[in-house]
Amino acid sequence: NYVIRKMLFTKKKQKWDWNMIVSYEFMSKNFQLVEAIRELEFSRMFNLSEDYSEQFDDHLFRFSTEFNQSKIANLKYHLTYFSRLPVVNALRNEIVVSTQFKSFTFNTITSYLYSKNNNMFTSYINTDNLISKEVKYLVVGVKENLEYDLFKDRLSNRLEINSFAFNDIKFFIKNQDSTAYKYQLSYKNRVDHRVNNRNMLSLHSMVHEAQGIFEMTKLKNHKIRAIATYRNSALVDSANLLRPEHYGVGSIDYTGRFLKNFIILSTFYEVGNGMEQKRNYAFIKVFDGQGTHVWKDYNNNGIAELDEFEIALFRDEANYIKVWLASNDYVNTLNNQFSQTLQIRPASLWYKKTGFLKFLTQFSNVTSLRITQKNLRSNSIQAINPFYFNSSDSNIINQQWQFKNTFSYNHYSSIVGADFILQNNLNKSLLYYGFEQNRINMQEFIFKLKPHKILYFYSHYSHSLKKNDSEYFESRNYQVDAHLIENSLQLTLYNNFDIILSYLYQYKRNLLQKEKATRNQVELSALLKLPEIGNLSAKIEYASISYNENDNSSLAYEMLEGLKIGNNFIWSLNFQILVNKFLELNLQYDGRSFERKRLIHTGNLQLRAHF
Repeated sequence: NYVIRKMLFTKKKQKWDWNMIVSYEFMSKNFQLVEAIRELEFSRMFNLSEDYSEQFDDHLFRFSTEFNQSKIANLKYHLTYFSRLPVVNALRNEIVVSTQFKSFTFNTITSYLYSKNNNMFTSYINTDNLISKEVKYLVVGVKENLEYDLFKDRLSNRLEINSFAFNDIKFFIKNQDSTAYKYQLSYKNRVDHRVNNRNMLSLHSMVHEAQGIFEMTKLKNHKIRAIATYRNSALVDSANLLRPEHYGVGSIDYTGRFLKNFIILSTFYEVGNGMEQKRNYAFIKVFDGQGTHVWKDYNNNGIAELDEFEIALFRDEANYIKVWLASNDYVNTLNNQFSQTLQIRPASLWYKKTGFLKFLTQFSNVTSLRITQKNLRSNSIQAINPFYFNSSDSNIINQQWQFKNTFSYNHYSSIVGADFILQNNLNKSLLYYGFEQNRINMQEFIFKLKPHKILYFYSHYSHSLKKNDSEYFESRNYQVDAHLIENSLQLTLYNNFDIILSYLYQYKRNLLQKEKATRNQVELSALLKLPEIGNLSAKIEYASISYNENDNSSLAYEMLEGLKIGNNFIWSLNFQILVNKFLELNLQYDGRSFERKRLIHTGNLQLRAHF
């Protein structure tokens, strides 16, 4: 880098700062990146549709100059030349201006790119502008964002399909910065052009949008924000006619604090309309251990079917990923969303009290609820009511309900504490083959005790009911009732060595049929902390499983959680090494053994760089 900084004066003795920077960067084709080192939008800025970095050297030349006078303007000019010789050559010019004169403000970022490679040349104009004026207590202005990007074949001079252009103009009026109220009204128009069948840019879509925003921050402990948006969106169809669609959405967001944060309440509600896509999905095989799902050939036909994929519980089995596929089937919907969080913290109000009030400060409660629904237009009256929650109503095509309540005793204490947790989750979605729905109800009790600085006791009990309903895959219909008890004891020696012994008992029963599963598990783990070296951890589990049906089914995989009938042994060894302040090396070994099954060993090596 080469940098020049100067101070200039005009006839009116106004001081201007002048900066100039010249830099050159070279990256060899043999250089291997650990992570991205350039701007997130670098490829888009230079129209790089392919990655040639592994085949050719990179050359990046930058020239920048800036004139700055804090009371008048800031002017910048950037010239950038990028090449991957002999394949890519790109020259980009950019002007940045920011100025304010009396009540007027003008900002612009405008760039022009010309590039070419072996197959095509491109021309890319991008400008982002703002003009505004203060009128008493208001600000009136216009924002514009325009992009014009052409990709042309070098031989035929024909436009490539990825060429595009759009112009986005927004007119707004708002109040000046205020700590009490903020409001804004705006109108936006956006026009998009795409390549048509005559190899020309033609009108593709047009959007008109009106929006109003109001925010009240006057009250110290109460904040309200409301937004209303109307959008008219039109796409050009095969007959070159605009097909308009009308959308609207409104939301209100409130946060309130009462009695010195004794009660904290947050509420959000939104209602609107849109289009819901019928979803489809597939599973794609990836490298061993790099996926999220495992394929179980339940019917032994050698064909991977959609109802034979499960979430992988062991890393070596994770050989597939779930990919959502685009669908051309849409339905018009009315949507609503509601979320609320309520926190009750007596300690915030009575922390200085004595007696019974002091005792109450040891308790706290957090309740959260989130509801999302998408309804057919024929159900418009109930569509705006988030509490109309009938999962069997076919007019509700997408529905999510998430409720959680945590009642705590001594939540922040390191000596003794307890939590009682209630959860109720429901998810209903419309797939290409019909509806699919799953629901989980769970009650949990957690107790923590530290009677001595080297001893820690943890106890956990949960009761859950998991329901799954599928219109197409009958094998995935079940209702599993489960009880779980887990106790563990941790011993800490010399402040850097932990030994944990735990026992788990679990009983599951399918209420729709007669399947039953029992699990007894013992686990022993140890962690050794080596200052300035790293951590060494080891774990071994033994689980005894009984199940009264065949374990080669989707239901069995759910009830046995990936384990097998009989004796199961699982062990692991992990060594985390701090090479230096920036590098961390992880060596991991996993193994497992099932009754009448071969041993499975998995090794993993990972190097992390921290910047």
